[in-house]
Amino acid sequence: MLEAYLRYLRGKATPEDLALLGPLRSFDAAYSRKSYDDVIARLADVRRIFFAQAKSLGQKPIALVRQADVSDFKEVVENARWSHHGVLFATVHVPGSQNDLYINDAALAAEAARRSQADIAWIQAAFAEAQSTGAKAVVIAMQAQLFEKGDRNEEFGQPVRSGPEGPFYWIARAIRDYGSAFGKPVLFVHGDYHEFVVDKPFRITTGELTPPKYDNITRVEVFGAPDLKAVRISVDTDTPWVWGFTPLY
Repeated sequence: MLEAYLRYLRGKATPEDLALLGPLRSFDAAYSRKSYDDVIARLADVRRIFFAQAKSLGQKPIALVRQADVSDFKEVVENARWSHHGVLFATVHVPGSQNDLYINDAALAAEAARRSQADIAWIQAAFAEAQSTGAKAVVIAMQAQLFEKGDRNEEFGQPVRSGPEGPFYWIARAIRDYGSAFGKPVLFVHGDYHEFVVDKPFRITTGELTPPKYDNITRVEVFGAPDLKAVRISVDTDTPWVWGFTPLY
């Protein structure tokens, strides 16, 4: 089933593949979330394979502080933080596609709710650590795009996806409120929509004589499939702008 689905994604599905996948596109199958894979089982595999130790991947691993090791959220080993040259970095597990919060899947809904509680606690803890250690800046990285195109409102410079009752609102509020209280430069890094964007979606302006709110939070959205390109980000906390962005086309 998985091989058939992968061929379908690549545009190389055979008639046999389409016949096999066809029932999965019916209402009953979609609503029951009948699929080719077990999402929660795959999450467990990813955590076991890639996050078994409190250190990064790569040729020169660095030590990480994992949320699982310093809180009651023992399962969220992928939420981590570290410091480098006075900048605190934190990863937060927030996926796109509605944050995996679906009303027609009780197990996924429970996982998403629990994980979102962990995420908000981790964002709070990251900024608390930054404050207590005198960090010069904070970087928060996740997968999900929290905003959609539209006019600003009284809370954000761009509307939060799915609105204040949706799966991303409290994540956005946590970054906004704790980031603003931190006061120093904050960089929010994400993917999901697969476009290169640098802007300030948290920023609110209320008039020419009133300073903008949440102006210290910058967002960079990086490339993704099918544009598999990189973005080099430089950090210089001795400059007013701090962040520099170079798309590697």
